[in-house]
Amino acid sequence: MNNDIITSEKTNCSRQSEIDLLKVYPILFMVIIHVYENLSIGRIDAAPHTWMEHILQFLAGPATAPAFMFAMGVGILIY
Repeated sequence: MNNDIITSEKTNCSRQSEIDLLKVYPILFMVIIHVYENLSIGRIDAAPHTWMEHILQFLAGPATAPAFMFAMGVGILIY
């Protein structure tokens, strides 16, 4: 039994669907938040008032960029 961690042959050369789905989530929410902010002309600088606006602002804000950057980093390491 060979227990080498580092080998010269490639072991996983296919795309990972989990990583691709992790990239879809941030892209989808970035598109949604940009459309929402562009369509709400009178409320650009106003604080969100409804629970939906709070959830959308959180999911498209501080949760989106780190998830996308993590998925891109993992994707670069795998491929």
